[in-house]
Amino acid sequence: MSQNLGITSSQLALAWLLQKQKNLVAIPGSKSIQHIRENIAASNLELDDEIMHLLDKTFDDSNTYGSRYPSMLMGELEK
Repeated sequence: MSQNLGITSSQLALAWLLQKQKNLVAIPGSKSIQHIRENIAASNLELDDEIMHLLDKTFDDSNTYGSRYPSMLMGELEK
């Protein structure tokens, strides 16, 4: 999908998150100046409704299986 839009997969993911939640503060990793430029460009992208819907459907929470951490560590989250 990102190739069809002429952007990187990281840019697509970042643009989707930023467009989905306007008050989100993303802290993407950047190993190079090029990555920083790509991240900045992603913040200016506007994905159309069709792409947003497809990404929302693909990454819906109901598609997630399993725990975030092993059960032994899950109890540590509330401390």
